[in-house]
Amino acid sequence: MTEKSTGKSEHQRVYWLRDAEQQFPELDRNLTCDVIIIGGGITGTAAAYWMRQAGARVVLLEEELVASGASGRNGGFLLTGTVEHYARAVALIGGEKTRRLFDFTVENIRLMKDFIREHEIGCDLDESGSLHAAISTEENVELRESATLMQTDGFQVEYRDEADIAALTQSDLYKGGLFTPEDAGVHPARMVSGIAKEAVAAGAQIFENTPVTQIIHDDYDSVTVETPKGRVSGYLVLLGTNAYSQLMDDFFQDKILPVRGHAMVTSPITQKLWNPVIYANFGYEYFRQLPDGRVLMGGMRESVPGGDAQHFNELPDERVTTQLIAYLKDNFTALKTFTVDYEWAGIMGFSRDGIPMLGSLPGKSNVFAAGGYTGHGMGFGFSMGRLAAQVMLDGENIGMDLFSLRRLVK
Repeated sequence: MTEKSTGKSEHQRVYWLRDAEQQFPELDRNLTCDVIIIGGGITGTAAAYWMRQAGARVVLLEEELVASGASGRNGGFLLTGTVEHYARAVALIGGEKTRRLFDFTVENIRLMKDFIREHEIGCDLDESGSLHAAISTEENVELRESATLMQTDGFQVEYRDEADIAALTQSDLYKGGLFTPEDAGVHPARMVSGIAKEAVAAGAQIFENTPVTQIIHDDYDSVTVETPKGRVSGYLVLLGTNAYSQLMDDFFQDKILPVRGHAMVTSPITQKLWNPVIYANFGYEYFRQLPDGRVLMGGMRESVPGGDAQHFNELPDERVTTQLIAYLKDNFTALKTFTVDYEWAGIMGFSRDGIPMLGSLPGKSNVFAAGGYTGHGMGFGFSMGRLAAQVMLDGENIGMDLFSLRRLVK
């Protein structure tokens, strides 16, 4: 048995959720509204906020607590880009589409920073940038090429050579890297909680500990969502359930795949190690130092056969945790001795082609879904919530060619 329980409660294992408490009531009555949002992560809460700004009556239903899923279990990285480095993305999907996708994430980060400042959300916004570090010559070549292409396309990035990366990371493991000064780190659960509070302040209704048991399509113009103690009837539904979308509708069985990701947080480290948040090895490893000195380390899912995919088990796997610990101890002199104070796992939603999706389900024109972020939900989710509001309420389709889920219909 490799999955293990630490003896802590589910949320106490997660550094970001260790103090999480219920903020919003449980649904215990019947309601009517314009839009029903299922899922209280970054996409759902952002959509609730933006839809209220447009004047829609909004009800959001969250099975557990706001941000208790992947939105509160990630590394808190606000990154420019997709799962692929820019050069590889250009080779796979073309230059124009790649530029537009990366532009979308740049705008997402700008919007999130502005939102955090305007609403004074205490989520430890750290604007020290990000570093994508190469552990192989192959990846270094790809990052160097990416830097050239991105600079040509107007992105603010800097290529750093091996000596620079050694100074930045305090390790000789890396061959080179790409620094993006506009990227940032946050406390993801506090950020999502802040978005939810602003949505409620704007008039949205949010219900926690309210699982959805059934979605009933009454007719073309209306839909009813059943929960254990009440139902909500409306005209439109948004599934902000990402990895769990296939549990909501069979359409997603082969389109958004569940993939387990691991993270851990160490005891406080007195020495300042790194300023930027750091992605390495094509994103398979990532780490950062938190405001209290602790180090967050995530990744290593390739330690599990099959890439740790196609299941919904959120218990941490000892095989992965062992590799995370070894990575820090083997590569950083200042981290030879530490304890692991928090370790957890979360389920990410990987789209079939690595690109997020947004749109209505075939044959269910009033049920929409947004997700498939492939490990980059913080880089897309806030703006995807805004785009969902525009598409669902106003019928806008600017940018929808990037995300349309119809591209994955066989």
